[in-house]
Amino acid sequence: MRTSSRRVFFKQISYGGAAVALSPALFTYCHGVNSKIENSFIDIDGILPVAFINDAANLILKKGDISVTTIEALTADIHQKIPGNNSRIAASMSFPEKSVLEFLGQIKKDWNTRNSKMDLEEKYSLSLGWIIYSNIQDCAGELYNKLIGKGYHYDEIRICQDTFILRQISNVPRDDNATCSQTELSELFQIMLPRTITRMHTFIPDKDNGAKWVIYMTNWRRANKDLMNKYAGAYINPDKDNIKKFVYQPGFYYESDKIIQLARNIRIGAQVSSEEISSTLISDPGNSLYAKSLVKGIQKAELVDQFFTGEMSFSDFSHQISAI
Repeated sequence: MRTSSRRVFFKQISYGGAAVALSPALFTYCHGVNSKIENSFIDIDGILPVAFINDAANLILKKGDISVTTIEALTADIHQKIPGNNSRIAASMSFPEKSVLEFLGQIKKDWNTRNSKMDLEEKYSLSLGWIIYSNIQDCAGELYNKLIGKGYHYDEIRICQDTFILRQISNVPRDDNATCSQTELSELFQIMLPRTITRMHTFIPDKDNGAKWVIYMTNWRRANKDLMNKYAGAYINPDKDNIKKFVYQPGFYYESDKIIQLARNIRIGAQVSSEEISSTLISDPGNSLYAKSLVKGIQKAELVDQFFTGEMSFSDFSHQISAI
């Protein structure tokens, strides 16, 4: 692989690679939330949560018609502790939608008298991200159960779907002759992990026992080296039969869905109008699980914004969002 081609490939792949490392499960593990931190191996939620919430946020922001508060809640910057980051890690939350809605109601109630110690902006961002992701989380879980019931292994399904999405979001040109070895890509993921782990620690730093935290994270990284290698292998040499079984046949993701095409166009910087997004949300719910959940996630986010800006009562809001 030529040096220039390798640099281009690594630049294009970095978004997806970061998504592997920026796993909600990793965030959970870093801070011992609903998990046993002593366990050195955890299941990586992978690319799906980050890619999905990012696609939804891009479409919502491009469509417009939302408040400044919601814009800030969806605007990510991995270099700072700002609300947008919290939306991307929202999939780590694991409690019923009713609790999230009640949480949002309390945030709105306290909003005008908030202070910096209350962190209401971050809490709003986290709640919004969870609501956006909740539908695909439920549907993907049901799909996994069905496929596992047929005898397939969870890792086999997840890695196939994740690397399929990774190829969609990395935007590597189809006519690019540059190649990358499995070892190179696996090493890239491994290089990304230490920096990502450090970034996760800055959200909720362990001030009492930082050394122990470093040991846990080192063990986690070593334990997941094999998994990173599997991700790299599935990306470099995609199994067409697995893609058919785990992506197309169960209706997980279709590139032909209009809302998915619009999300991709936004990612690559192509022209997309707010009118196109609005009409698609109204007339084309999509055929795949990913597309249908994307439409529903955007619709739910808009309801959240309307409630938060006072255009809708809590009872109307909770009724309408539960009906989607």
